[in-house]
Amino acid sequence: MDLPKDFNESLRRAISFTLTDDIWCHRNWMSLDEDDAMRFAWDRFCNHIKHERRFFFQNLDAEDLSHDAYSPMDLLTAIARLVEIEDLIQTAVPGFLLYRARPGFKGRSPTAKDFGPPPRHVCQTNRMNPAGVPMFYAALDRRTAVYEVKELVSRVGCFEVIRPLRLLDLSRLPDVPGIFSEEPYRRRLLLSFLHYFTNEIMQPVARDDRVHTEYVPSQVVTEFLRDYPFESGRLDGIVYGSVAAPKQGKRNVVLFLDDLEPERSTYSPRADIPLRFLRAQIVRL
Repeated sequence: MDLPKDFNESLRRAISFTLTDDIWCHRNWMSLDEDDAMRFAWDRFCNHIKHERRFFFQNLDAEDLSHDAYSPMDLLTAIARLVEIEDLIQTAVPGFLLYRARPGFKGRSPTAKDFGPPPRHVCQTNRMNPAGVPMFYAALDRRTAVYEVKELVSRVGCFEVIRPLRLLDLSRLPDVPGIFSEEPYRRRLLLSFLHYFTNEIMQPVARDDRVHTEYVPSQVVTEFLRDYPFESGRLDGIVYGSVAAPKQGKRNVVLFLDDLEPERSTYSPRADIPLRFLRAQIVRL
């Protein structure tokens, strides 16, 4: 115990003399705390999918798990249930604005498609999507959109949400209750892991031509959550903290939307695009 003002150690002695020699433990002391067990499972999962098995990992370690360990699928399911229990799924109502930056466009006015997701054949890997699987990335304010493209000045497209969107918000997690809190002990452990997990998937990665395996865990989690049958319905996207402007507490969103102006045909249903392009403007930092 660190008691910096207990100069003559009278408080320390009073505490130690009060404690009895009775053996007491409120849980199995031979098991890991739940947050530690989930951290070990997450680290093991990341190593597997980055360096051993990329696509078929459901049965990894299935026969070697101890009673307090998680298989990859158990861990992903636990994360999905945890975000639902903590009510992290919010609704973006019509009128909510999103911003996406694109430098260039000299001599012409950009259109909605210019600010949309890249075509599949040129779509590169990103934090939430693998190469070839486009998604719509945007910021919740103009300046953050420009920070994300690493420019001092850029064209920024403004989009309006025109139907309710269900978004998992990982940018504003509940605080981890203190050890003297009246909150259940298990909730403190689970929130501790949720903060750890969110911090891990949001680590900055260099922008270059390399294929970064660091993105693989967040891509797998995104695909899992995208199709997870939450009680209130499936997700339309994920809100997360901006890595380009972390000190300002800015936020981004990724929507599971691969084209703002999809081609229409007699044989395919009319695409339900939840965004309306309003305008493009030049924004300077």
